[in-house]
Amino acid sequence: FVAETCGPSSIIPTVIAACISYLISGNWSFYEAQLLKEPEEEEKALSELHYLAKHGFLKEAEKIKVEEVMKRNPVAIYEGMSIKEAFTIIERYEFRVYPVINNEGSIIGIIKVEDLLTIPIEKWHLPISQTTIETVLVTLKEDSIYKIMEEMIKRHQDHAYVVSDKNSMKLIGVISGIDIIRKLLKRVAIQKDSTDSMN
Repeated sequence: FVAETCGPSSIIPTVIAACISYLISGNWSFYEAQLLKEPEEEEKALSELHYLAKHGFLKEAEKIKVEEVMKRNPVAIYEGMSIKEAFTIIERYEFRVYPVINNEGSIIGIIKVEDLLTIPIEKWHLPISQTTIETVLVTLKEDSIYKIMEEMIKRHQDHAYVVSDKNSMKLIGVISGIDIIRKLLKRVAIQKDSTDSMN
């Protein structure tokens, strides 16, 4: 484009200027950091299943307890841990969202990898408590997955964290939209098989 508009002789000075600008600017930018696009497929699928459940196609959602679907002892990051230490956990497990807990094991929020990636390396000595910790959606193991589905959709969350009780907020599990989807699809398949065998 440069050669077409200004002639071939302008290419070399332009390239040199671009390289110098890049080296001088370093981490500075006129634009805000571009965060990773959050996955939407899970939320869309969850919305579809919620629609079906709401209209009576998946009544099982009200019968299934969170305890049946949740993953126990989720990987968590301590609020006093440094950002650098947190990245060692992130590299090992490669999740996008992590619960943040205090020394008592109570959940205080969640952090997203894309938020941590916007923090300059020279600040990685700071504790997680000084980063962006978002509010968390919590549920009890006795709750129905239908109830948590409604909350996840309403709050645009693709994860909910299971706590022992709403007072201590001790983290005991995690449930994702995809976990709910798989459980409900499995129930639908079982229902279909039983219906087909009766015909």
